[in-house]
Amino acid sequence: GMLGFREAELSARLLSICMVCEIAILVALDIAILVREGGSALPSASFAPNEVLAPGLGVSVMFGFASFLGFESAALYSEEAKAPRRSVPRATIIAVLTVASFYALTSWVAVGALGPDRVRAQAEGHLGDLFFLLSDSYLGHPATVTMQVLLCTSLFAAWLALHNAANRYMYALSRDGLLPGGLHTTHAGHGSVHRASVVQSVFSAVVVTLFAVAGLDPYVNMSTSMLGLGTLGIILLQAVASVAVIGYFRHQREGRWQTVVAPALGALGLITAAILVVSNFDVLTGTTDPVVTALPWLLLVVGGIGVGLATWLRSARPDRYARLGGASVPAPAPEPTAAEPTAPAGDPSGSLSQAAP
Repeated sequence: GMLGFREAELSARLLSICMVCEIAILVALDIAILVREGGSALPSASFAPNEVLAPGLGVSVMFGFASFLGFESAALYSEEAKAPRRSVPRATIIAVLTVASFYALTSWVAVGALGPDRVRAQAEGHLGDLFFLLSDSYLGHPATVTMQVLLCTSLFAAWLALHNAANRYMYALSRDGLLPGGLHTTHAGHGSVHRASVVQSVFSAVVVTLFAVAGLDPYVNMSTSMLGLGTLGIILLQAVASVAVIGYFRHQREGRWQTVVAPALGALGLITAAILVVSNFDVLTGTTDPVVTALPWLLLVVGGIGVGLATWLRSARPDRYARLGGASVPAPAPEPTAAEPTAPAGDPSGSLSQAAP
């Protein structure tokens, strides 16, 4: 909550430090395995068709999609970026390529260390501490303790990223008149969406308190069910956004790859992922409780309410309807001259409050 109250640059620096440290310990593990095992650390059996297409492929793809959630969040910071039209696409592409390559290499090396014929049994036996087992074997116990600490910082970094993303959604919805107008306010000194951060912190605390008072398990009942619902919700939002891109640019004849082909492929993949998540929701959440497995229906209810509200706004309040989804990327600023130095980071002149409507 404190970091969300401050400027985005502070959170970005902390997230960067956490990410670099987390990647470094895994790179060290990868190198240690490669040095000891040599070529056997990269078994070709991992990509054999009978292994790739084995039963469980759908569940694997589902977890793959869930692992990439958040790659699109660079766009949420476009109003606080110095050159959003260049930096946001670049950051998104770099994030996807880096994460995909790193996930693939580390997973591949882990399979080589455990042995392709033993990896499933080892994973089932060790579950969440599988990589701690590898670290003990290849790096030593002190490195394992470091990895355990970095797992905690990784979880904190993930929550911070989600917190900041939710704040900016609330800010945008307030600007569109769908949430109280006070949330569309930025801090005079930090240029941050501080009120949205406070509301988000209070809301999170209330939800956790309700689960605690009810005596529900914080992991099995709260974390997995809420994470499963959020994962499905974001996948559906991304799928709808992909379809919306095609509709928005339907009359444009240039850039067909960006406006038709790429979003169509994205929508197809995301819809497939949504189907996999719904059909395997008990696997994703780790419980067969009917209350939890029925949670996806909430998204249909909320989506229906949203469509109904938008339809009402279009007919009853056309001016408000026209402002929905206002441009979040300000027009490119002219290049500064020698007499007009570039504003320093965090200067209110580049803050959210000064964004073009």
